[in-house]
Amino acid sequence: RLQAKDQLPVEFKPLINDEIWSVGANYLLNTSTTLLDIYPYFHHAHGTLDKTYEFHSQILGNSRKIITYLPPSYHQNTHKSYPVLFMNDGHNLFEAEGSYAGRHWDIATTMDRLCNQGKVAETIIVGVVPVDRTHEYLPTKARTPFGIAGGGAEKYVQFLLKELKPYISGRYRASVAPGSLGIAGSSYGGLISLYAWLTHPDEFALCGAFSPSVYFDNRIFFRMLENDEKQRLVQSKLYVDSGSPNDGLGIIGEFNNLAVNKVSNGWMSFPQYTYVVGEGHTHSEECWALRAPDALTFLLKDHARHH
Repeated sequence: RLQAKDQLPVEFKPLINDEIWSVGANYLLNTSTTLLDIYPYFHHAHGTLDKTYEFHSQILGNSRKIITYLPPSYHQNTHKSYPVLFMNDGHNLFEAEGSYAGRHWDIATTMDRLCNQGKVAETIIVGVVPVDRTHEYLPTKARTPFGIAGGGAEKYVQFLLKELKPYISGRYRASVAPGSLGIAGSSYGGLISLYAWLTHPDEFALCGAFSPSVYFDNRIFFRMLENDEKQRLVQSKLYVDSGSPNDGLGIIGEFNNLAVNKVSNGWMSFPQYTYVVGEGHTHSEECWALRAPDALTFLLKDHARHH
């Protein structure tokens, strides 16, 4: 723990035995933070994956695989606790085995790079593999390209909050500080992320919605957003994106216009909301992987580091 007594800002970096610098960018003690806790790491530039193959849910009545990314300093600096980001479609995040068409986001490599550059706060990423994707990710029963489906979103969120979150907190050094939990996903996975963030603002501070399927059920999410008046945590952030021109650009653009209008009227501040268009990007794992670094940087920015 460091406290500034001299002229601010102060930029610094820990060093062991005048030989080994800490990994990542310099730390920054500025006028808004006169007391700073730091947890430097020196030897491990790569995170690790931990897998739970049969995590059972009494709420959902099924079992699923959970793949958890632990950041580079996790096993070195044992006094540090970490924010948590749940990511839907966990089978598409880390490895080709089990992913859609063998394509994945390579989130572990992306997080390693962003952590080591000091662009994001080290974060535990929890990849949640779906069991019945359309049922779990959609809030109401409605027509989809796969027939009538949905209606299980609230139960899925309750599973995340009441079963998976305590499991993660008990197994790993997960932070319990307000604003330390987020959720993200793509397509229907982006939709359930929006749903969780909109309906449980006291729990989910961060939301990353990649190409969310906001056309679902006659634009029900437009109505949910328009009617949202819930008090949000000061740490709340919302990231929304789409590809262009054939990845929902029109309807997601309309959703963005509605969000911008709400922000302009005091719903959130503009630094807490962003909308990104991936030019030439399709509705695919490859394109979501391309946009993931900017999304994670926005959601998980480390304000203790100099960029």
